[in-house]
Amino acid sequence: MQHSNHPRLQIAPGVLQPPPTPRVPELLVAAAAKKLGITAYFASPQGTKEIGYQGNVPLPGDYPGPTEEAFAHLDKALADLGLSEYAYS
Repeated sequence: MQHSNHPRLQIAPGVLQPPPTPRVPELLVAAAAKKLGITAYFASPQGTKEIGYQGNVPLPGDYPGPTEEAFAHLDKALADLGLSEYAYS
């Protein structure tokens, strides 16, 4: 059975294809400018307020640090990636 003949693939073949990469320099510049503008806006005070960002606020009292569960998750993720030498435990 060929994958291209599978009924699910025939419904929307364009969905499975990555979007075309713009090759015209003007489109590349426009795409980069759009991404940069969006990033800058949502990093600004107005943008962070719009999305309800709650960061950059000091925690009252002593910082409790990561939980044991968080450390276990990190240790497993590092082990799965073959990076156990960088684990905290």
